[in-house]
Amino acid sequence: KTIAFALPIVERLLYKPHQTAPCTRVLVLAPTRELCVQIHQVFRQLSQFAHNITSCLSTGGLDLKSQEASLRLQPDIVIATPGRLIDHIHNSPTFTLQNIEILVLDEADR
Repeated sequence: KTIAFALPIVERLLYKPHQTAPCTRVLVLAPTRELCVQIHQVFRQLSQFAHNITSCLSTGGLDLKSQEASLRLQPDIVIATPGRLIDHIHNSPTFTLQNIEILVLDEADR
């Protein structure tokens, strides 16, 4: 199921590169850390030969400071749980959602 939305996203990022400086263009929200890890693995596998596509995993249970450092690099794709996303919106000054082009709400029925 994850590949159904991940593959078109990776294809779009490959064929529509950054216009200016790197920025986060895709936000994937999932309800659990385990699901976020699974989604991140799929994106990493799909983009393993596209070295210009970067992703970041941001969930509870992982080190907040290392996540902030990863977000400062402006990855193309951020995969997050809602709670940790809210933490970064309020507490990570360099993190912004202003350039998001694609939003995926995985398991939105939860």
